[in-house]
Amino acid sequence: MMNSKTIIALGLIALGVFSSCNETVDVAQERRATNEKAFHAFADSTDFQRITQPGIAGNGFIYMKVTKKGDEQVGIDYTDAVTLFRDAYLTSDWIKSNLNAQHLRQTLDLNSIQQETVASLPTGLRIAVEHLHPGAEASVVVPWYFNVNNATEPTQSYTSLYYRIRIGSVIKPSAN
Repeated sequence: MMNSKTIIALGLIALGVFSSCNETVDVAQERRATNEKAFHAFADSTDFQRITQPGIAGNGFIYMKVTKKGDEQVGIDYTDAVTLFRDAYLTSDWIKSNLNAQHLRQTLDLNSIQQETVASLPTGLRIAVEHLHPGAEASVVVPWYFNVNNATEPTQSYTSLYYRIRIGSVIKPSAN
């Protein structure tokens, strides 16, 4: 038979394991609430427009402010390749202080970067790019649910991102 000290020790271990699981869930839920609040802070902005893409995530949307229109004669499609210069920040950092927000990615000031296919971009960024034109510049706020599986700007779960982007060249696929 187990003695009382062993039973007490097992009980304390179980209590520690279960309480640490609750703390993990609480931290994730707190991060989600913080990021949703930061994302929705742009709802009242007259500068940012609510942008949706039919067929993607039901009624999901991003916020975007176009600061330079670009060449409206050329559209950007899902199958195109683009040079997409971008700086990425945590939305919650950007709201607190855009001057001191930490960069997750910084290519906006570079002269050249590799092309990326539009299809390979994270969903929120892809929606923004498909609504722009070559030479366009914009600020984009992406909710956490359009930032899932983002390999280019890895973040913790439930993280909203703020982008400053500039579209360089657009390469259409060849029609052989």
